[in-house]
Amino acid sequence: MIRNKTLFLSFIFLFSACSEKTPKTLISHFEKKSETDKVLERALANTSGEGKCLIDIFNVETLKSEVQELEQQFASSPKSVGTWKHLDLSTLPSPQSQFLKKYGKDLGDLNNPDAFDYSSCRDVPCIYNKIYGKENNVAGYVHYLWYLRFGHMLAADNKIPVQKSKNPGEYKDKTHSFDKYLFSDKELYALWRLSHMLKAPHTTLSYLKEVQRIPRGENFEEAGPSACGLAYSSGYILLTDSCLSVSSDIDMGYLYQAVTHELSHHVDFEGGRGSKSFYRSHKEDYLQLAGFFLEEYVDKDEKPKRRWAHTKDIKLVSGYAGTAPEENFAESIAFFRVEGDITKKNLTDKHYDFVSKEYYFSKSFYRDMIVKGWIEEYQSEILQKSFKSVIDCSKEKSSPKSVFFSPKDFSTPLLPQMINCLGERASEIAQEIKNKTMLYKPDGCRVQNHHSMEGKWNAVMKESLITIFDKYVQDLKKDPAYLGRIKTFYDDLSDKTPAREAYVNCFGESDESKCFKDLIRKRATEKALLLNLPDDQTNDLIDMYSSYHSYETVKDELKKSYHVLVQSQVEEIRAEARSLWKSCEGINHSDSETPSGSVFQIADGYMVSSFYNCLNSEAPTSIKNAVRGISVNGMKVQNAKEEVILYNEVKP
Repeated sequence: MIRNKTLFLSFIFLFSACSEKTPKTLISHFEKKSETDKVLERALANTSGEGKCLIDIFNVETLKSEVQELEQQFASSPKSVGTWKHLDLSTLPSPQSQFLKKYGKDLGDLNNPDAFDYSSCRDVPCIYNKIYGKENNVAGYVHYLWYLRFGHMLAADNKIPVQKSKNPGEYKDKTHSFDKYLFSDKELYALWRLSHMLKAPHTTLSYLKEVQRIPRGENFEEAGPSACGLAYSSGYILLTDSCLSVSSDIDMGYLYQAVTHELSHHVDFEGGRGSKSFYRSHKEDYLQLAGFFLEEYVDKDEKPKRRWAHTKDIKLVSGYAGTAPEENFAESIAFFRVEGDITKKNLTDKHYDFVSKEYYFSKSFYRDMIVKGWIEEYQSEILQKSFKSVIDCSKEKSSPKSVFFSPKDFSTPLLPQMINCLGERASEIAQEIKNKTMLYKPDGCRVQNHHSMEGKWNAVMKESLITIFDKYVQDLKKDPAYLGRIKTFYDDLSDKTPAREAYVNCFGESDESKCFKDLIRKRATEKALLLNLPDDQTNDLIDMYSSYHSYETVKDELKKSYHVLVQSQVEEIRAEARSLWKSCEGINHSDSETPSGSVFQIADGYMVSSFYNCLNSEAPTSIKNAVRGISVNGMKVQNAKEEVILYNEVKP
């Protein structure tokens, strides 16, 4: 559900640049590998693995490691100045000092700033844990990780942003104990898991400030008992008990859908900024897609009215999705991520494809597609392990009996001991990848333990492994030295730098996807030709390399990376913004000028036209200055297209 839509200024500046070649990019220095995967990979190495789920590694050790690795992305950020209580902000990691400068006054009991003793704290997680009354607890790390991943505060205070009472701790004419404003252990786990489920645009919402819990046991002052969540375009999300419910199977519960729904309202708000519609969901293309139109009628007092009506062919993910376009938008996006199989059945194909392409990087989340996605994601590891298995098994003299493969699975006759050896290795690969998906994929146990998946994982993996193993066996028979020659090519698969550079070089092209695929194929061809292989083997390597680096995956990763990079430099960007504002304040103002310029547009509110024109005139230069001031380990932006990407991240 949504509330007020106040919009003062909307940025709609467009900037273009092009470059035939790709100078070195900042992002290739900034992020080399998914940090989250590295943390959870180590967690797997420290457990028995089999049968473990994400909840089994929900502990301080895991969360602390995630914090450390995410903070490394901010290592080149300049230090903040100032203090928060006893803490010198310049001694803290950059994101912690930024957090305290922005939200420090909104932490804890706002009636009594001295209610909690923070004197022993040296970091933000400790501050949160003091608020929770727990030492070295997951609570502090979940709150801080939420900020690192989403850029806004998961609140721990006792004043609701829009409450009627001016007094913290008073809500609906009652006084509430502070602990009723805090999240439970189950809720904290679910919010942490959700932070792994969602990516951009949910994690790159520039205007969202805070997610706040309503006191436990209460409903909203203004909305009545039917609503459990409210999203305010002024920068807030409010949640009641119902929106935070988690079931006995902790990977299930309404929380996942409800919080995603409210975050999706903010995606809607931001998609509509700078337009007369105010909401992305009120634009004509979405109305047609979702099956809504405005119907005019006359009420009982014979006054003309308008209301939302449905086209005959409308399909809805839920009844609530039919109440208004903005609710349809939020419900459809939330269901898509959390209830993938239901969404696949209950949306039109065009609506489904729109949500997938625009908000989930062309991914789908029904069970069969999730499994397929996992196999694609682990393809490099599967190929490397299979590659090694064929080489090792060619040298084995005997192996235990295995029924994973049969002779008919291979296109050439093999000795029984070779089939047994390959089958045993393939079974191990299938189980190892399954263990990994269950342990550190947010959908892992929910999908793998679903009744419809019984036997399906091994069947799907076997089908994939048969193709891979059979090809390597044939290559080995044709040329025993071949597998050794291509080892370095396989080892290079995990290097994402060339794919990132290709994405940057293709940014803004008329067909980004085709440009990206062409550049990736060109690089693969250059590497494969160095091996002096026959044409068919060269083409196989090129196809394999190209399929491993998909445009959608790279785009997904880089969108978040650039957002984090900009956040790491936020103090310098704010300084540039303040300088612009101050310089425009200092001119002689007049409201007789005609408003001009396209960087800002007035929507609601008022601004002296000379001030407005000054901002519009100077903002492009100011934003460029901020972008050109961004640096990673002393390196500043060199690539023209990367400058455009950063410009679009900086301007909100």
